[in-house]
Amino acid sequence: MFFKTHDAAVAYCAASAKEKSYKLAKEKKPMMKVIALVDKADGWSDEDFRKEQAKHAEIARSLGVIDKYSYSFPNPNPDGSPPAHDLIVEFYCKEPEKWQAKMETPEGKKAFEHAQSFTKSIVLLTAEEIDVW
Repeated sequence: MFFKTHDAAVAYCAASAKEKSYKLAKEKKPMMKVIALVDKADGWSDEDFRKEQAKHAEIARSLGVIDKYSYSFPNPNPDGSPPAHDLIVEFYCKEPEKWQAKMETPEGKKAFEHAQSFTKSIVLLTAEEIDVW
């Protein structure tokens, strides 16, 4: 799901969390998992994009409502073609309602604006994670 606005992104994640009971198999606690597929904005070098993402991770941490946060930079495909996205971010919230409330604050809106400042598009997905082995 692609969102051009902060409010649309927050509403989507909140609605998804309410529709399903997200659980991590090992913890057995309700948890919302969000996956963001991100494309860097035009004109950003790989190095500058990586630095800005590191800054954004610290901004996300400062919000105090995300329980786990990780990101990956995809490698080229086996045939040498570029990956479909420049960045994959995953984060988990044990209390999605607190995350939603925080995203409505000036700090939450500033975090979303920061993400938009160095990205061309962000596709957000919510998921239920199932640990198999």
